[in-house]
Amino acid sequence: MARKAKPDSAERTDSQRSGDTPPSEECPQLILDGELSLGTFLRGVFQRPPRKVVAGVDYRQRIIAACREMAMVRGFSGFTVDDLTARTGISKRTIYRYFNSKEEIIESVLEQFMADVRRSIEQALEKTENPLEKIMNVVLGITQNLRVVQPSVLYDLQKHYPHLWEKLEQFRTRNIQEIFEGILINNDRYFNSNINPKIITTALLASIRAVGNPTFILDNNLTPEETVRSLFTIFIHGIAADKYVSLPTGGN
Repeated sequence: MARKAKPDSAERTDSQRSGDTPPSEECPQLILDGELSLGTFLRGVFQRPPRKVVAGVDYRQRIIAACREMAMVRGFSGFTVDDLTARTGISKRTIYRYFNSKEEIIESVLEQFMADVRRSIEQALEKTENPLEKIMNVVLGITQNLRVVQPSVLYDLQKHYPHLWEKLEQFRTRNIQEIFEGILINNDRYFNSNINPKIITTALLASIRAVGNPTFILDNNLTPEETVRSLFTIFIHGIAADKYVSLPTGGN
């Protein structure tokens, strides 16, 4: 019996050309066509390597970096895995050895961003013992990380990957509660003792959700950096004890 002809690449379906379909979904057909042995397919499924550096090249990090760079220009929804392949020179099959999907790559980008922010916060807290200066240093550390992020990128993330946006929101909420409540409770002589720290952090979080969201920032032609700096300046001058209100806000 004559072997069934392999379909031309131009005849492949849109899902196969989209750049977001893992090669593993095409493997069963390749097995039937005799182009891939069952043993090789199973080894690829069950022996997926964790992280591999070949000849000094960290493929996983290159993929993450390329995703981050492209997202800053196009948004996270504005490119495909094929685009990542073209930018990095790494084959799609290799990309899917390190990540199960494009969404997983995006999540890794966000995890790195959150790690950078957390590192900036920890460094800011170590610079001084003055609690008001600690708060301003934390704000400056956060805004420095936000300078490279366009509001449209945040809006794109919120619209097309809402569960990943929520992960970012939870990170923000957790850090604000942990850091600011700790500073306020342990340094009450610097702050207005008539205000409960829980009320301050709850009001701050509510304000951030209302003002620090992509829609508000875009509608009012703001930047994430400007929004965060202004919001924290309002709060710090509102909670500081009278003799400390002249503390510089840390602006450039």
